[in-house]
This record gives sequence, structure tokens and C-alpha cells, in this order.
Amino acid sequence: MGFTTNCFNCLPVAAIVAGKIFCCQGGLSPDLHSLEQIQQIQRPIDVPDTGEEYLQFFLLYFAPQELAVIALMLLDGIRLNNKADKQSENRISRSLSSLFDLRRLGLLCDLLWSDPDNDLKGWSENDAGISLRFGVDIFLNQHKMDLICRAHKVVKEGYEFFADRRLVTVFSAPNYLGSFDNAGALMSVDKNLICSFM
Repeated sequence: MGFTTNCFNCLPVAAIVAGKIFCCQGGLSPDLHSLEQIQQIQRPIDVPDTGEEYLQFFLLYFAPQELAVIALMLLDGIRLNNKADKQSENRISRSLSSLFDLRRLGLLCDLLWSDPDNDLKGWSENDAGISLRFGVDIFLNQHKMDLICRAHKVVKEGYEFFADRRLVTVFSAPNYLGSFDNAGALMSVDKNLICSFM
């Protein structure tokens, strides 16, 4: 990986603007009880680029659960059409258990991958099985914040409000992947905490 790419391993995973606007890539986590926990996330975060560690990282953060199960079975040398012996089954079970525990217990994973749900109060599993869906009610009240600003979702106009304007998704990549006919946007916050979009 190049120097520029490695810089991303050191970037903050969240920011707070004027004590009132919480900014992150994905969203919230039920494991976040204190904002100081975010400062305790060790950086740089090294993303492996080869071998078994890379595969486990990919499965942990990107793969749907079904793909993760199949890949772990193949990784463990088990053929899907043969009955596995008890020792192999136990190894698979331990691997899957630790994988899915990591998938759900990671504060970092939630900050990167959780998604808002307008109809939800509290928390629920998300469709990908990687992180959670969340309602903004608990977090904003608990931490006395006015707004959550996040990305992680293509939105048509480049930004979109949610939850009675208590959360905004800002997506800065126009025509994402060459197949989404979306605008890109940037959010500017003035000294009075008034947000405007470009």
C-alpha cells in the first residue's frame, strides 16, 4: 500500500463539532457509553492485505453471513458435500462463533457500518448482518448532541436529512461507482452551527 493509503489507517474514526454535532462514517453503537471510548480505539488500524488475516478481516467487515460461513468452511479445508468429522466441526464452530462475536461486539465496526432506521427506537440487527440499525433518540439525548452527521449511504442529492433533521447523511462521491446517478455534497458548518450544503 502507498503512503497516502496508509494515512487512512491513522485518521480519526469520529469527530465532534462544537460539542453538538457527532460525525462518523457509519453510525452509532450500543457499546458506546462514553465518547472517550472512541479516543481509546488504537490507531493506526492496520488492514492486512494478504493471507488468512486478510480473509478474516474481509469476512468480518464486508461479507454477508452466508458467504462468511462458506468461506470459513473452505478455509478450514472442509468440503461442503462431505460430512465433517467432529474435530473439524468444533474448529468451524469456534471460528464462526469468534467471527460473529467480533462482528457484533466491535465499537469500530459499528462506527463504520451501522445504519439509521427512521422507524426504530434503540437498536436492531442490520440486513447485512455486519453491524446494527439504530434510532437516533437514545444517543442524542444521552450525549446532549443536536445532530449526527454520517456518510456510508448513497443518497440522490448528495445529502439527506433523517429523523426530524436530527441526522444527516452526506455522501461526497458523485455518480458513485459509475452506476448511481447521484450528486455529491459537502456540509459546511458556520460559527453559529448553521449547516449548509454544496
